[in-house]
Amino acid sequence: MKFHDDKSLYTGVHAKGGPTTVDEIHPSASFGQSPSGLADQEEEKKAAPTKTKSKQEAVPTGEPAANLEELFSRFTLGQPDMDSRTLVKVAKDCKIIGKKVTTTDCDLVFSKVKAKGSQRINYNQFEKAIEEFANKQKTSFEDLTAKICAIGGPTYTGTKAEAVKYHDDKSLYTGVHGKGGPSTTGDGAISDIS
Repeated sequence: MKFHDDKSLYTGVHAKGGPTTVDEIHPSASFGQSPSGLADQEEEKKAAPTKTKSKQEAVPTGEPAANLEELFSRFTLGQPDMDSRTLVKVAKDCKIIGKKVTTTDCDLVFSKVKAKGSQRINYNQFEKAIEEFANKQKTSFEDLTAKICAIGGPTYTGTKAEAVKYHDDKSLYTGVHGKGGPSTTGDGAISDIS
């Protein structure tokens, strides 16, 4: 095992001691870039103003939106535009979908108001979509806007697991778990709980 035992024959990373968990490659680093180049990039990033948009957190269901723009922002989580799926969610959550407006109508309205070649709509196009929904429902834009702003934002639903007798009732636990479960000691061995 000449190459394994003689460390003077090691090459690459292993010649310098091998990889460590402390070493870190900067995400913007490219191969062959000097560490001083990375430091310069870090300084440039600190000096440049950041234009990041923070995502808006979900507002509790039931709190009315002040206006249509706020409702749009709640559904898009602060993004400047929305896709067709989000428009359908707006229509479902705000109870626009019914006998006069279907999910197919939502897709057709989305296609009508979006820019050619685009897959997303901005706030102004969203307003036009709400106008289209008002026309289909034979109601005024203001009435429909008031109705959907009263909803306040997206509703999130999930499934709740059914009760599981042997999991939920700790008095039915057996073996090690019946006595509180295993605990580890400093050497990684399971301690005796009997």
